Formats: sequence, C-alpha cells, structure tokens
Amino acid sequence: MKRELFGVFIFFLVSVLSFSVNGQTEGLVDLEQLEFYKMYTNADSALAHKDEAVRLSLKRDSLDSIPPAIYKLKNLQELRLNYNNLTSLPDSLEKLNKLQVLHFKWNKFDSIPPVLCRMNNLKSLDLSDNEFTNFPERVLEMENLRILKLERNKIENIPETIDSLNKLKHLSLWYNNIDSVPDEIGDLSNLQVLHLANNNIDSLPSGITNCSSLRKIRLWNNNISYLPDSIDKWMSLEELEMKGNGLQKIPPRIGKLQMLMKADFANNNISKIPPEIGNLEFLVELDLSNNNISKLPPEMGNMESLEVLKLWDNNIKTVPFEFTKLENLKELELGYNPIPKQEQKNVKQIIPGDTKILFLRKPENGDKK
Repeated sequence: MKRELFGVFIFFLVSVLSFSVNGQTEGLVDLEQLEFYKMYTNADSALAHKDEAVRLSLKRDSLDSIPPAIYKLKNLQELRLNYNNLTSLPDSLEKLNKLQVLHFKWNKFDSIPPVLCRMNNLKSLDLSDNEFTNFPERVLEMENLRILKLERNKIENIPETIDSLNKLKHLSLWYNNIDSVPDEIGDLSNLQVLHLANNNIDSLPSGITNCSSLRKIRLWNNNISYLPDSIDKWMSLEELEMKGNGLQKIPPRIGKLQMLMKADFANNNISKIPPEIGNLEFLVELDLSNNNISKLPPEMGNMESLEVLKLWDNNIKTVPFEFTKLENLKELELGYNPIPKQEQKNVKQIIPGDTKILFLRKPENGDKK
C-alpha cells in the first residue's frame, strides 16, 4: 500500500513540475532544459503544431519584420531570428508572453526595442553582431536577464549601472572596443561567466574580485598588465584565460583557487611563476607559452591532476626533478626553449613514461625553410 501511495505521489509531483504545452499548466520550462525541446525551423511547421511549439528558429530568411502568424504560438519560449535584416521589433511581440530566450545575432539593431523591456519572462538575450556603438542602456531595465550577449559590436563602454542586472549569470562582450571595466561589476554576485576578450582593456578594477560566483573568466587579447592581488576571492573559478595581454606576473594567491581546472597565461611578459601555483591540485591544463620564464618552481610537481603543460618559447633550460610526481601528465610542450640535448634526455627520464614530450628548437637564420 505504501509503495502504491508513493507511486501516486511521484506521478503527481512530476505532473505538477512538468511543462505542459497544451495549456493545462502555466509554468515555464527551466532555462537549462529548454534546449532539449524540439527546435522548429520554419513558421509553417511550428503553426501546424502550435500547441507543442516551444522553440522556433527563422535564421537566414531575409526578414525585415517578424511574420505576424507566429504570434499564434502562445507557448513559444525561445525565438531565434539570427542572420536577418531586422532593425526594430513591433509591440505585438509582447503577445508571446512566455518568451524566455531571444536571439537576434547578425541583424541591424543599433538600439534596444522598447517592447523587450516589457517582456518579464525574458531571461536570455543575444544581440551579437549588430550595430551597437554604445552599451544599450535600455537593457538595464530587463532585471530578470540571466544571459546577455553583445559580442562583436562596436561598444566602447560598460555603464556603472551594470549592477542593476543583479540576476545576470553570463555576460559576454568580446570583440568590442571597450577600454575599461567599472568597479560596480563586482556587485553582480550571481555572475558565473564573464567574457571580455578582444577589447582594449588595460586594467581590472579591484571590485571585480567580489564576483564570488565566477566560474569562467575570458580576458584574452587585451592590454592588462596586472591581475588584482585578491583573486583568491574567486573560489568557484574553473577557467582563467589571460593570453595575449601584457601581464607582468601571476599573483601568488592564485594558489588558493582550489576549483581552477584551466589557466591560460600564454603570450604575456611573465618572468616568474609563483611557487603557490603548486597548490592547484585540480588544475588539468596550464599554458605559459611565449613568456620570459627561465625557471620552473619545483612545487609545480604537486599539481597531481595536470594533464597538459605548455611551456613553448621561454628561456627554460631544465625541468625540476619533482615533475616525476606528475603521473597524469599526458602532454608536455617544451619547444623553442634553450634546453641542451643532454638535458632533453634527462627530462625524458624525469617525466612519467606515457607523457608526450615535444622538443623543437627555434629555427636560426641559416636554417632552410
């Protein structure tokens, strides 16, 4: 009897929590689960199943306006209109009051249509590859946004009022013309992904370390010379990508980022690796290529999870004996370093046997190509 009652309870619970597209429940699909629903790729097929259509993509249809027929899709929660010619949106879009995800990549927007600010269920907005020259202030009215992408525009600023988007989890503004980051970005306590690569940023505000939920930071190809000393506040950080900046050093407190799995410091001006880096026991991939490093701290041998270590194009002449402890190391790249041939043999004896070791010497002027 108890088993039967338990079964009835589970059935009831699933029924309540599940999204029903026939209108029997008003709930929305969880944003992370939405991608598992069928994506309709033309309006006719979606309208033929209008009660079941939750996702619709009309990309590359040369649209300069939204087809009125889609307003009949009352259960639509994701709409993708990428690669079209849209410059504005009608107020009638508000009829699709269950929309959570809107993608308008590769259109011709230069401002935020007012109707978007009235769509209270909107959680993910992608306006990448449009014609924005300034950060669209109107987006700050969308307080329920979790994901905001404005990639590959010509935006020059991030407003101090960015902290009004306090539910934001993912902010992506890479390939713009941004030269500074406001201290207020640190008030985004729910932010998990920050993507500001390929801009003109020359420094990071100290407040950015208050983003304690950050998991991924992508800041490659900027002009950043120093990371904040208090990066140990990023206790949830899993990926730190800083290649192609002007970094002078790695803060010693990096050793406290116990969740870090990937760190990329390639193409910088780093000359010394802090011994504290050896405390990163979960680090899987580390890239220190194309720097000015001449000595590797023996503590690096404590990084027991390390699988890939890239040290291309430095001034390294030897490898610490402690590297014998790197039992999970699969790939060690030492090309373009002044390591003598005899020392290369020693390295092969130090490094665990299954590791792929790459030695390449720099081509000299007299070498044939």
